[in-house]
Amino acid sequence: MTEDAVVICMLVADLPYPSVGSQQMLCTECQEPVWVATTSPGWARIVCAVCAPKIVDPVESHSMMTPLQRADLNAAGYSDKDIEETMKVADRWLGLR
Repeated sequence: MTEDAVVICMLVADLPYPSVGSQQMLCTECQEPVWVATTSPGWARIVCAVCAPKIVDPVESHSMMTPLQRADLNAAGYSDKDIEETMKVADRWLGLR
């Protein structure tokens, strides 16, 4: 576990119905409602996709997923294709693609 872990979430206004089990919380930066996956770590900082580029180092965030994290996502029902698509979206938010 790392103290500076961040979960980047979609704004409720941008995604009225999430495709995975989620709960509404508030972005720690702008206080807007976001969807947080129920499988997200409770100790991580919750940040919306709009605020993420202001506080997340794109190079570090892109390389943070470990094989164990990928296995955890697979066990939670996410396919490798879903994971890669999500990472592409995150890269676009962070200006990497």
